[in-house]
Amino acid sequence: GEPVPIPLSEFFDQAYQMILQRDPEGMLELGLVADPDAPQALTCISLACEQETGQLYQALLNELHTYDYDSLDPFDQVSYQVFEWFLVEGIREIEWANFEYLVSPLSVRSYPQLFLMFFTESHPMNTPADAEGYVARLHLLDEKVDQLIERLEAQAEAGFIAPRMVIEYGRSDVKNYLGYAASASPLRSVFLSKTADINNLEDAARTALEDELMTALQEEVFPAFDRLDDTLAALQAQAPEVIGLSAYEGGLDYYNWLLHYY
Repeated sequence: GEPVPIPLSEFFDQAYQMILQRDPEGMLELGLVADPDAPQALTCISLACEQETGQLYQALLNELHTYDYDSLDPFDQVSYQVFEWFLVEGIREIEWANFEYLVSPLSVRSYPQLFLMFFTESHPMNTPADAEGYVARLHLLDEKVDQLIERLEAQAEAGFIAPRMVIEYGRSDVKNYLGYAASASPLRSVFLSKTADINNLEDAARTALEDELMTALQEEVFPAFDRLDDTLAALQAQAPEVIGLSAYEGGLDYYNWLLHYY
């Protein structure tokens, strides 16, 4: 006969793990990276990665639909509905990628600000391994900034450039979050203040990490943000004066989806 699906609660656990694996930064924030030797990574935001996430969501949705909703107890029915909503809307969100304001004055939605908040607010800093992980991940930030640049360029090629005002204020915000010089960057000052409270971090190790951090900022991170600013400056020069999504073809549909989503 038909293969018996695993219990719904087990499916939820497995699905949650698969979704989490795609977000190493989220796992770190949730304290789920228990192994100090776990590979250090940042969450990929390229379009290819987004599309892979969409494919995973679709596969999980197909699997969810193999369960007979009517035979579930009321508690499981609620979980089923919530997870179904999460997957369906997650797939829709990825389909709207070309309309997303990737850089904006809304720091909770603007990618460069989120990149920087991960380091200054979310990254754990309780042990020497955390301090080493911070610097190791900082070496990966330029790659993530380049993923953002590629997405901005892909949007522009598809005919979407965010409103000029959004880009302009988003740009100036990035400078405030990043700092105007590596030595004065919050990425450095937060590292110094937080590592000062790590009891078993040797002075020599801390100094070595600080030196490496400065090198990463000067040679990798700041040049990457300069590339981003050049990209944004070019987009700002071509950006429309409109101030709403409805000015774009298909924009009203996206706006209505956002209303529905929130």
